[in-house]
Amino acid sequence: MKVIFILALFLLTGCQSTKIVAPKLPDTVKESDISKVVLFMESNLKIGESRVYFGEKKKNYASFNKKGKKELMLLSGEYKFEIWSPGSATHNLEAVLEGNKTTCIRIFSNTTNLVGKFVVPLLRNLTSTHEAEVVDCYQINKLAEDSAENS
Repeated sequence: MKVIFILALFLLTGCQSTKIVAPKLPDTVKESDISKVVLFMESNLKIGESRVYFGEKKKNYASFNKKGKKELMLLSGEYKFEIWSPGSATHNLEAVLEGNKTTCIRIFSNTTNLVGKFVVPLLRNLTSTHEAEVVDCYQINKLAEDSAENS
């Protein structure tokens, strides 16, 4: 029974929708209740990695296939964001978005996942290919400047 469960887990990991949907804000929302979210994908995808998705509750708000920056507008509040790639475990990021403020999120490769990608490929499903963290927006701007200078 355990073997069947593990096999099903491996097979279902890559079955999440890849459709991108724009977050919908109610027509009656006040500007003071809206939070700007800046996403920054730190580097291009590595060999063996596929597109990275960012969203919540099985809804994808953005995706990256190379380094870059994207902006979203969301209602203020508590969120449990999901960062995932096909065939990889989901990384969860909890964040509190404040109204009329900007929250910056850095998305980066999970270097501990390298063993799973190349040595034992089935281990890839057990760890996330990418992770994310809330950072100071100054850090995002600095990373974006550095990547522009090095390109």
